Amino acid sequence: MCCLQGQIQLPPLQPLTGVLQNYLTGDDYCSREFHNSIRQYNAAFAMTSVGVRIDNSVTRQSGPYCFKIQGELHHLTGALLPHDNSNPTYAQIYILDTAEQLNIGRNNNRNLDPAVMDDLQTMLLNSHPYIGQYRHAYKLIREKPVEEQ
Repeated sequence: MCCLQGQIQLPPLQPLTGVLQNYLTGDDYCSREFHNSIRQYNAAFAMTSVGVRIDNSVTRQSGPYCFKIQGELHHLTGALLPHDNSNPTYAQIYILDTAEQLNIGRNNNRNLDPAVMDDLQTMLLNSHPYIGQYRHAYKLIREKPVEEQ
């Protein structure tokens, strides 16, 4: 039914290690906190927002929540710099100093555990390939003379 009747073969996923493995399989307080709020932790560290046309005929039914997308799924990313001194969001957060990133994340998600937020941020900074690219782009923008921007 999917993947062009088996014509598309995806490589196996790499095994998880470190913090994420511990949070997904552990049974301590932080692991349970992560499980209980996993969607909000995911949103707290998102680099883009999702743009879709939702098919509400499915979402208004009884039973478990269902999210049906009609048409295409888009990941929206805005400007690298916030407009008019507004607070940074999504990828804009990742060009900032590490401590400032964590501070913004904690302020935007006061109900999430600060220790889990810190662990997840450290994991992303050490492993996510795009954070370095965002920081490099920001450095290039800052080095340009004002009249070129």
